[in-house]
Amino acid sequence: MNKNFGDPLPHQWFSEKPIDVTLFRINRRELDPKRPTIIPRYSEELLIHLRAVLELSGTISMREDGRKWNIGNLVNHPDDGALTARIGSISTEQTVRSDFDDESKAWKDGPTEITRTSVTGIAVLESRRVVGIAPMPGVSAKSIARVLAKALNDGEKLLPVPVTDWHVDPVMDEVAFWKWINETSRVTEIKTVFARPNPDGAEAWESEMARLDALEAASITETLKARDQEAGLNKSALKQDQAFESKVSAAKKSWAMISAKGVKDDQKVTYSQESSVASERITRKVTSWPVFIEGLIDATIRGRRKIG
Repeated sequence: MNKNFGDPLPHQWFSEKPIDVTLFRINRRELDPKRPTIIPRYSEELLIHLRAVLELSGTISMREDGRKWNIGNLVNHPDDGALTARIGSISTEQTVRSDFDDESKAWKDGPTEITRTSVTGIAVLESRRVVGIAPMPGVSAKSIARVLAKALNDGEKLLPVPVTDWHVDPVMDEVAFWKWINETSRVTEIKTVFARPNPDGAEAWESEMARLDALEAASITETLKARDQEAGLNKSALKQDQAFESKVSAAKKSWAMISAKGVKDDQKVTYSQESSVASERITRKVTSWPVFIEGLIDATIRGRRKIG
């Protein structure tokens, strides 16, 4: 066992290839919008709130993958305005093992249990609520984000006065979106779903907020469908449409989700913000957990600067 966590760990998954870091944002909304509560609105309070609920979260059971997850190794990095953690699961599976019996001079088969661990890191920045998640082999960043969201909500319920509905939402890769638009022969449909922003972001979308409140709605869905399916939507007009530009801005802040349909080379194609998420890469050679965490913070900060 490696007692010094600074020592090289050549068998860790992150020492084998370059590591991509997928970017999400933390969203904090009132549990009951009809009865607004005081949620910490300033960036310096986010990590205090987040750490408090993660320390209460315990083991997280996910129906999607049947695994049990745990979050630990919580560390504050004041110089970077970040909180890091390790998140992982332990799973067991039954298999058959062959052992040689010296007395009978024969190989014998019998059941055995194999234990597998999958552990990665996350970095949460105070600034802009950005979360960097490094996906593992066989486990997507989206799956890890769901675990994190459930852990946050599980921990929130254990607070003396729960006030927050936590979300971990993907950051739109705007460059990838417009590339998809430009390369798609005909864009036939674009759907946007706008959800209630964090309290500290409501001012920028006052009209949408007023509409949500008046209708007592959780979200607003808008679908742009081409009048002529053979021609598609007017791409030039789309790029100049201020209402749609506002939706893209909201998607970059993870307050809206965008999906689209179209045709390219006579084949139907689709776009999904959940599958085209902004990302960065750990550029340094990773040989240990401390180096991995340092690289994760660095990549998340670089990503935050790009996405705004």
